[in-house]
Amino acid sequence: MPCSGGQPVTLKDFNGLGGCGFVLMLADSTILEPLNLDAYVQMPVDGQSVNITFHEESRPSNCLVGPTVEIDCLEVIPE
Repeated sequence: MPCSGGQPVTLKDFNGLGGCGFVLMLADSTILEPLNLDAYVQMPVDGQSVNITFHEESRPSNCLVGPTVEIDCLEVIPE
């Protein structure tokens, strides 16, 4: 389903860092920690491009690389 007003992000595998999993990297290299990525992507792939809409959450970060966000909509960008 298309995400109206979505922005492109890249999935990045940060599993090597303590407490981290997959994160979202914006075009300006800002990193976001998604709280609900698994609700949208069952098997994320490092480097995969997606469009998302999201809102920031004031929850503590697990791996301390960026703000925590709740994904509202996610659309996989075809390669």
